Amino acid sequence: NISKNLSLYVCVCKLVLNSKQQGKFVELPGAEMGKVVVRFPPEASGYLHIGHAKAALLNQHYQLAFNGRLILRFDDTNPAKEKEDFEKVILEDIDMLKIKPDTFTYTSDHFDQMLDICENGMLKEGLAYVDDTNGDEIRLEREKKIESINRNNSIEKNLELWKQMVLGTEIGLKCCVRAKIDMQSANGCLRDPTIYRCKPEHHPRTGDKYKVYPTYDFACPIVDSFEGVTHCLRTTEYTDRDAQYYWFCDALKLGTRSNETRPYVWSYSRLNMTNTVLSKRKLTWFVEQGHVDGWDDPRMPTVRGVFRRGMQVEALKQFIVAQGSSRTVTAMQWDKIWSLNRSIVDSIAPRHTALLLSNSNKENAVLSYPPVEVVVENVEKPYKIDNVPKHPKNVQLGLKNCVWAAPKILIDYSDAELLEAGRRATFINWGNLLINRIERNQNNNNIERIYAVSDLENTDFKSTVKVTWLPKIDYSESEEVLPILVPIVCVYFDHLISKAVLAKDDDFKQYLNTENSRWELQMIGDSELKDLKKGDVIQLQRRGYFICDSTYQPYSIHSGKEMSLVLFNIPDGHRKSITTIPLPISTSNIKDKKLKKKENIAVATDSSINAKKVTKLGLEVQKVSENLGEWYSQVLVKGEMIEYYDVSGCYVLRPWAYRIWELIQEWFDARIKRKPLNIQNCYFPMFVSQGALEREKEHIADFAPEVAWVTKSGETDLAEPIAIRPTSETGMYPAFAKWIQSYRDLPLKLNQWNSVVRWEFKHPQPFLRTREFLWQEGHNAYATREEAERDVLITLGYYEYVYKNMLAVPVIKGKKTEKEKFAGGIFTTTCEAYVASSGRAIQGATSHYLGTNFAKMFDVHFEHPDTHKKSFVHQISFGMTTRTIGVMVMVHGDDRGLVLPPRIASIQVIIVPCGVGVKTSNEVKDNLTRTCLDVCNRLKGDSLIESDDENDNSVIQHRNSSLIIRADTDLRDNYSPGWKFNHWELKGVPLRLEIGPKDLSRNQIIAVRRDNGDKLTIPLEGRPKDDGGNDKMVIRITELLNQIQQDMYNKAEQEMKENVVICRKWSECAAHLAAKHLLLIPFCGRPICEDNIKQDTTLDDGTADLGASTMGAKSLCVPFEQPKGADILKSNDQCIHPKCGHPAGSFTLFGRSY
Repeated sequence: NISKNLSLYVCVCKLVLNSKQQGKFVELPGAEMGKVVVRFPPEASGYLHIGHAKAALLNQHYQLAFNGRLILRFDDTNPAKEKEDFEKVILEDIDMLKIKPDTFTYTSDHFDQMLDICENGMLKEGLAYVDDTNGDEIRLEREKKIESINRNNSIEKNLELWKQMVLGTEIGLKCCVRAKIDMQSANGCLRDPTIYRCKPEHHPRTGDKYKVYPTYDFACPIVDSFEGVTHCLRTTEYTDRDAQYYWFCDALKLGTRSNETRPYVWSYSRLNMTNTVLSKRKLTWFVEQGHVDGWDDPRMPTVRGVFRRGMQVEALKQFIVAQGSSRTVTAMQWDKIWSLNRSIVDSIAPRHTALLLSNSNKENAVLSYPPVEVVVENVEKPYKIDNVPKHPKNVQLGLKNCVWAAPKILIDYSDAELLEAGRRATFINWGNLLINRIERNQNNNNIERIYAVSDLENTDFKSTVKVTWLPKIDYSESEEVLPILVPIVCVYFDHLISKAVLAKDDDFKQYLNTENSRWELQMIGDSELKDLKKGDVIQLQRRGYFICDSTYQPYSIHSGKEMSLVLFNIPDGHRKSITTIPLPISTSNIKDKKLKKKENIAVATDSSINAKKVTKLGLEVQKVSENLGEWYSQVLVKGEMIEYYDVSGCYVLRPWAYRIWELIQEWFDARIKRKPLNIQNCYFPMFVSQGALEREKEHIADFAPEVAWVTKSGETDLAEPIAIRPTSETGMYPAFAKWIQSYRDLPLKLNQWNSVVRWEFKHPQPFLRTREFLWQEGHNAYATREEAERDVLITLGYYEYVYKNMLAVPVIKGKKTEKEKFAGGIFTTTCEAYVASSGRAIQGATSHYLGTNFAKMFDVHFEHPDTHKKSFVHQISFGMTTRTIGVMVMVHGDDRGLVLPPRIASIQVIIVPCGVGVKTSNEVKDNLTRTCLDVCNRLKGDSLIESDDENDNSVIQHRNSSLIIRADTDLRDNYSPGWKFNHWELKGVPLRLEIGPKDLSRNQIIAVRRDNGDKLTIPLEGRPKDDGGNDKMVIRITELLNQIQQDMYNKAEQEMKENVVICRKWSECAAHLAAKHLLLIPFCGRPICEDNIKQDTTLDDGTADLGASTMGAKSLCVPFEQPKGADILKSNDQCIHPKCGHPAGSFTLFGRSY
């Protein structure tokens, strides 16, 4: 026991070694030194990518930490995808990763045993059945928890159909074997999953021996058990399948050969990288379409691709170790892994010199001029410079032997622009040179030649310009063996995908960056570069790190040409783009020499700027449907509304966004506390017991997949899991039952401002669809239905006010259909908004009449005053979320950023001083600043005056003006007025006031509207007051803000009216949807018909990915305001769907929605 405990202690020490650099590795439950067996099971259908590398290296980590065994198993259960060539490739990739498995196996090694288990262990025991239902129907039945008609087949019938499958007959091809688990489970993976398929296809190893093949989910626990696996490591996307894995283990009494216990499943986060797809199908598409050179293209996230680009194995290992076995799923930035790589290659990369030749981009714009000749007038002939190290800090790399000085040398044109006559410059590895004169072309002012003298005795290198150079040697003038300059092609790469994080519903082909993801620069380099071998890593001084992809070949009499050295740039993790690559150069004359030098200095020092700081201020995409998702993300981030968080689907609300929510909250909260509602605020805990959830199964069923559970306290499992509220009925209504005993306790009206969590969903988008969101939720109880229904409509009216009068967003009020209403309620009312850029509707807020349904669930009753009998209360609930902010951004935002309606803008007016130059006197500057501050104070209603009475505990605010505007000034002196204009436009401030010296002399200010760009001149008169005591300037700006608010609403309302169309013909629906319209259609109201409409309008419009479909139309609401006049619904109108035939009950709003 002492030896065993000591071994385990050593193991744990290994796991926490270098914890500052490593992530947290969780100790494997039940792990014993020397007995841990893990496995890495790739499918031989493609090259390994870095996601596979993480899995392999993580398994290797535990193999080594516990002195255990690692099995490399080829999962070959799908013969259509298996290729022997890929097996060889994977083995080579594993070798490149320096992973040494202890055993190599195949799932197909156990096909016979699994056939026996399926027949004798499953079918004959009644644990499985054979189903001939078609795949689409099976999928639909599983979603709706409907049992198959074959679920209760006799064992004899199952065995007969199984025999047909094994033989691969026509009957067998229609069948599959399904495990009989639990069709009513909230976990979809337990709803009778398929375990065997009939696929008479040729298998690379077993040939045509088998006609049936097991699914991965069935084979995995069986083979793990057979091979003695103790711990099964897999990504969190399989978490829902863990219960299924254990069910097979228990049902088949599977245990490992080493200790006769079932394998333990441990989940870790899948590796996601920004601007990257890791799907084999998508990566194959890049290869097959010729967008990349192959699977080892440096832009590919494959193991071979990243290694060819210069990734070192040790850097990849450090990157994986830094993450540990965390379960948090995040999109990791490539900068992090390349930064680790840089720390490794920096110490081993010899230093070399290269100069840019003349380069142009695809548009023939000049990127770089050819090198400039420097004539060193006091050097007569070439000579060798000794004792130059290959690496300044790594003497083990040795010395260079081909560094030569010469009477004429070459330098980069950009460096030449930095030199000044009469000043010294340091030529690296040589010394200081004094610049005598600079010759320029009189036509275009370009530098043609520089004259200098060597000043090697001067060793003051601190204040000099540093220059890399190469000798320009005339070989005809010397008999010595002199160095030659090597032609180089430096290849730079960018991401294949332009969008950082692709959402689930995003079509990756809409974000291709293939045309701009590879570019080349021609250079010449020092002589020693001719000796590089493929795979050598070097540093080109002041240009970055490179890996040799193709060696230099001198002139050949056979080919008749010289082959350039090809170097691939290795990212260093410091910047998003290669800032050492020159930008296009203007060919126009530059008369101001000093200005030109400043520009070049800025370019030369740009490499030190962090990537986030060189990002463009403005938006990089337009607000069109193809780029809407990326536009929306950029607007929110660059407009300082949100910051992305390291938990997927969660976002940081920055003050600019949170203030909008506060303004909405302030109005709504004050309104509901007044008559006629008289609601009070309260707060209930965020945690809900499992028992409370189970009491309202019908209601919570819709939320079940989204409920997040707390299952542990530290490392201890809770006795009972606790849910985090997806909504608050379950938490609040037991309290209602206690507080309501008599009719005198009614009505009970409560509201709370809080957050809720709904964990599982597709396509997260800030504000619109998030895992945690802020909201207001009201819950009221009444004695009568009439009271309840009245307040449902009142609260809906308040929501309409928020959208129309505060957010300037028009909405359509109506009632949800039976299919779309709130689960467990009687009816749901809603406000539906419309986003013109996407042609989709979005639910703005809802108010529900719950009837007595929830009262009966939670026994919320009162003694009736007349009958003195127990009566159940009538309840309503209503809610509005931060989705309101997202709707407002979608509706009003434009190609320049946010456009905020004045009533919800944190800053309604921004005042920017402008027109100040170097010749502007301090007196004018001071006067301009005072004026800006004075205008700001006038708009804000002057300063607050606090009471001096020490006994008065309140702060009484007095203002000199009854009109108060949220205004601010931008007096920052480190940004130009133009930059400020763009900044505040991006943030959507409704009105900008510009004040310059000329405006002061004219006694005016310039007002610029954000919504339409109009400029107006407003008189700037001291402080004249109107008869009512108000400042005329303030009144004028107030009127302008009100006009902006109204104009924004009118524009949005017009967009909605133009895109809501009445459609009576089924044949016209598809065309209207394609035109981004919402449809008012005659509809019967039946859920089955609603499903048919959605399904039959889900058609491929030719713009989506191959096989993908465009979203079908769903019901949005039955508008309260129905068409009138000639468009009125007629008594003989039938439901629009051709297969329905039922009378239409009303016009119902249908469309694509968020």
